[in-house]
Amino acid sequence: YHPVTGRLGLVWKASDTLTLYGQVATATDPVSGALSLPGGSTRYDLTRGRQWEAGLKGDLPALQGQWGIALYRIEKRNLLTPNPERPTETLQVGRQNSSGIELSFSARPLPALTLDANLALLRARYGQFAATSGGRLIDYSGNIPSGAPQRLLNLWAAWQINEQWQISAGLRHQGRRPINPATTAWLPAHTIAQAALTWQIAPGRSLSLAVHNLTNRRYPLSGNSAKWLLAEPRHITLTGRFSF
Repeated sequence: YHPVTGRLGLVWKASDTLTLYGQVATATDPVSGALSLPGGSTRYDLTRGRQWEAGLKGDLPALQGQWGIALYRIEKRNLLTPNPERPTETLQVGRQNSSGIELSFSARPLPALTLDANLALLRARYGQFAATSGGRLIDYSGNIPSGAPQRLLNLWAAWQINEQWQISAGLRHQGRRPINPATTAWLPAHTIAQAALTWQIAPGRSLSLAVHNLTNRRYPLSGNSAKWLLAEPRHITLTGRFSF
């Protein structure tokens, strides 16, 4: 196949601390990956997409920080998705779109303290999708795509105790997600905490002790109406980084 795609963008530096940007783009992909088409691929059309994005980025000199706002819309056609009634069968979505807003913030209000945060609010929908379920053709157009959360939030803080020691902690929130095209079953929302202690032994050498899922929250990574795959419980990792 020989697709023609493109991207056009514009950046305007409105002031020393504010930048505005915008872009539009198109894309084409094989339905199953970058290098090959699936078996029996003559049944499938290529995945085609288009996107626009606009946003602002600014500096916060008083806090030694930055902030950003991005608005976007992505539309793709001919995506593949598993059939919820028969997981071994693949269905092709006529059209799916996502639009949303992303907010980001980073700052260093104190010489030893750094803060990072980002929030994504998403509106994802099937633009055109009908599939056979229980012997009946059901139109899922307008429903939320399976596995798509409507909000994501990350917060992270780090405190540099001295030249050798740093302590950090963060929260990650993911909104609930539907697990079938009919949006009659959902994976619940969850908020996970983690913390870490890092020892900078010498330049290029460090050890980091991290506690994941600090509150031992039980939550699903993925699943369907019959079963869920649960995430790992609270666990500790020790990571060494050495450059030479």
